[in-house]
Amino acid sequence: MYKVKPEDESQKRVKTKDLVELYLNRLLSMKISILPYIKKLFDSILDVNGVPTMVKTLYDLLDDLVDRHKLDEETLHIWKSHSYPIHFWADFITKPEVVFDIDKPGYTDQCLEVISQTFIDSFSTTSHNVNKESPTHKLLFATEMDEYRKKVNNLYFDIRSATAITAVDFQQDMKELNKEQNNELAYNKISALYEIFKVIDNFMDDVIDDLRKSPKARTLRLADRLDEIVSIMKGSEEKTTDYDFPGCQ
Repeated sequence: MYKVKPEDESQKRVKTKDLVELYLNRLLSMKISILPYIKKLFDSILDVNGVPTMVKTLYDLLDDLVDRHKLDEETLHIWKSHSYPIHFWADFITKPEVVFDIDKPGYTDQCLEVISQTFIDSFSTTSHNVNKESPTHKLLFATEMDEYRKKVNNLYFDIRSATAITAVDFQQDMKELNKEQNNELAYNKISALYEIFKVIDNFMDDVIDDLRKSPKARTLRLADRLDEIVSIMKGSEEKTTDYDFPGCQ
């Protein structure tokens, strides 16, 4: 047994500081690597050409309300930010699997959370002084924040300057959107069926047992048919590539 001299508080603080600095340096290196992709994402979201028709209509309504009731510009900015970009895109950045059929690794959650929080901060109307006590995401993106806020302001200016949407144009765009969704639904059936299969597979014995107890299900031989389908699906899983089940792996 060796007696180890306990560290004093000053030594502990030095070690903690060194670890924090090392951690931040690694994060900065990683940020530099993925910054072009973050920039591309933010540029796509904050591009006036990608703003849906209904958002332009909503923002025009908010502009009218603010003018009519003589509210301040900061209130208008907050309304616009929380009604669309923060409400939708900030959540989408952290949960892309809600929209896309992807298997998101759990270790990416915190990374996406930092990007999402940076996106939210871009809509703030005031600049915050960054110091060593600031949250990690603020330290990482302190140099880019002014640029992001400028993009947000330019977006709102461009939307307001764009030609107003008529009722006829709005209805036509809604029809086109509905048509596109119906066309995409046919493709997504494969993914939806595969998700149903995975749920059934987890409770296969219970499902088969219930089907065999039901007189109507027995008449239609649903238990036997389901058993055959599951056997085929499991065989396909072992032989097929990701291409055969697009978006399902």
